[in-house]
Amino acid sequence: MKKLLYTILFFGFLSTLSAQDLTTLVKGTIVDRTTGTPLEGVNFRIEDNASTAQSNASGKFSLQVPVGRHKLIATSTGYTSFSQEVLAIAGKEFTINISLSPSVEQLQEVEIESSSITDELAGQRSLTIEKTLRIPANYLDPVRAVTAYPGVVVANDQGNSIIVRGNSPNGLSWKLNGVDIVNPNHLSNAGTFSDKPMANGGGVNIISGQMIDKTDFYTGQLPTAYGNSLAGIIDMSLREGNKQKFEYTAQASLIGMDVAAVGPLGKNENTSFLVNYRYSTVGLLSKLGIDFGDETITFQDLSFHLNHRSNKGVVFSLFGFWGASKNDFAAKAPVDLEEEKDQYDINYKSSTGAFGANISIPLGPGKLSGAIAYSATEQSRKSEMDQSSYFPGVFVRTDNYDQSNALLSSKLDYSLALTDQVSWQMGVNANLIDNSVDAYKHITYFNPVFGYDQTLNGTNDKLLLQPYTNFQVQLSPKFSFDAGVRYVNYTFNSTSAVEPRASASYKTGEKSSLTASYALISQMQIPQMYAVNKNLELTKSHHIDLSHAMLFENDVQLKTGLYYQKLFDVPIGSDSLFSALNFLEGIPPFDLVSNGEGKNYGIDATVEKQFFNKNYLLVGASYYKSTYKGYDRVERSTRFDGNYTFSAIHGKEWTKQTKQRTIGLNTRLLYLGGMRQSEVLEEGSKLVGETMYDMGNPYSRKLSDYFRIDLRLSFRKNKPGYTRTFAIDIQNLTNQQNEAYQYYDRVQAKTVMKYHLGIIPVLVYRVDF
Repeated sequence: MKKLLYTILFFGFLSTLSAQDLTTLVKGTIVDRTTGTPLEGVNFRIEDNASTAQSNASGKFSLQVPVGRHKLIATSTGYTSFSQEVLAIAGKEFTINISLSPSVEQLQEVEIESSSITDELAGQRSLTIEKTLRIPANYLDPVRAVTAYPGVVVANDQGNSIIVRGNSPNGLSWKLNGVDIVNPNHLSNAGTFSDKPMANGGGVNIISGQMIDKTDFYTGQLPTAYGNSLAGIIDMSLREGNKQKFEYTAQASLIGMDVAAVGPLGKNENTSFLVNYRYSTVGLLSKLGIDFGDETITFQDLSFHLNHRSNKGVVFSLFGFWGASKNDFAAKAPVDLEEEKDQYDINYKSSTGAFGANISIPLGPGKLSGAIAYSATEQSRKSEMDQSSYFPGVFVRTDNYDQSNALLSSKLDYSLALTDQVSWQMGVNANLIDNSVDAYKHITYFNPVFGYDQTLNGTNDKLLLQPYTNFQVQLSPKFSFDAGVRYVNYTFNSTSAVEPRASASYKTGEKSSLTASYALISQMQIPQMYAVNKNLELTKSHHIDLSHAMLFENDVQLKTGLYYQKLFDVPIGSDSLFSALNFLEGIPPFDLVSNGEGKNYGIDATVEKQFFNKNYLLVGASYYKSTYKGYDRVERSTRFDGNYTFSAIHGKEWTKQTKQRTIGLNTRLLYLGGMRQSEVLEEGSKLVGETMYDMGNPYSRKLSDYFRIDLRLSFRKNKPGYTRTFAIDIQNLTNQQNEAYQYYDRVQAKTVMKYHLGIIPVLVYRVDF
């Protein structure tokens, strides 16, 4: 009887533990945005809870809060207020680092719902990793997540290369912790027509979502400290680790198997580490003997971040990543041929890595920041026709492509507050570049038997130097202005540009603002272009943006914008209608000159409701035009002129507090204007042995509009010391056939339409402890 009584009492105690409210810590550091100096006495509170705290002399704070979603608000006299959503789970402490901007209104502590309407530039979006997780079927990839915003679409479902405001994905640039890096993606040939690697994008980001704190995404207007990008910049920031306790995450999904560890280094609670390793699930199952057919895809990656934050505001970090991927396709027997690709043995492989360091030091009335990083990628694609597939005609027997990109990037920046209303920034970016491309194609004729070769070889290696300076002026509580200039010089061919930047913001109300901006931005060419003509100019672009932001009740924010982009010094064919604005991958023509032009203009709107009160909403829509001019000076649509985008995401959660479990349902609807392509010339394609397009009337065919519904169903269970999450994402729930591109297939002897991906279920199981 005693044993039975003890057993009942024991399980009753466990039941009480599981039913009680679980709590965790929300903590971090708060500093002055301009000087980096820790701020003491900043008030913190959780909107729907009694938890409050103040930052200490080192700027550190912590609050004990129940698990669940909360709104963290920070206020301080003389500074703008700050608010952000917090998802607190058992087994993990939530760490956040905050920078506050000085406010002209210094007489009292002012609390508003959000300061984000004044913190972001026109065309700037900031995505936390938690916000990324809300969007269904994004493979935990922040790049795919930005397609939730207007004017941003993926070039192909198989990859994360994005088209921004009608610009080619080649116009995108990548940063990690604020410093330039090479393309950080596995399988950069994913979703391309020629199956060759692109300059930007790939199948999945090498840096796992477990590592990322937030992603700043810029389109149009760029801060003066940013450059060398015509379409946009993706700046990923790695999160800091917990400096007091060890924490772990294990995750299994269709994409990969992840394990992550985080914890303190040393005894002073100022240093932490974060490390993540991932191996592709398909690759792991293949090693166990499971056959996935003729094509196998594998990848693995390792990322790390070491961070030290002193009590006086000095921040130092080391970071890096490495990733390897490969894709092998085996040719089929002649009797099993279904399409042209089946005739070839194709082997693609890539290796990409980066290592870097950041430092930020409060210095006098300002802050000195520096960073250096080395990143490199090697990619190779070998395609050889199987000998048993030979038959009379013309065909490409061998098609090999090798590309390497290495980048030693550095930056040095000093910003200071000259007065309470005026701040100044100056700095320099210096990138040592070493790029090469080596392409070889052998065309074989049978009847009569002969062949010929096509080759492309080239390197571009020199210094890209970009000094800059910028002033920010708060003229009144309602009006602010900033202006700067950036100089660009590429020593490879002595091309340069002077880039003025300016923007003005006016608070039209307590919770609304209007911003107008202008920027001249230039970008160097991708390696294939310089391999053809070493003397090409930097392509340049005038950007004009006008945006309005308004905050309503219940955390609903509306952003609208108008933009105009005028491109010039674009590489085009001297006697063909080729333009670099339409280029993705492969080999450009050999007659390039920098005489082309282009225009992108449009209007967009975004409505977003934060995930408070168990609901989340993000709706974005845009209408745009994207055109170019070739050597004949006739204005035509670019291949990316889809004209309109619409995206709607809704999230809802149901929480059973007594059982500490939450069920979530997230849905996304995408409706996009179809991209464009040139008509296939069947007779010409038969003669040359590969697809031949009508380049006398380029991109005249508009593909059908794109429609897709995605769904995410999740279950989160908090337990003492750990949290389990199970989710299923379904991409393209209705299995819609969306047109991707047309080509001439020699095996089928006809023009064939290729489609984007059909329905794909992605299971995810995650444990945080």
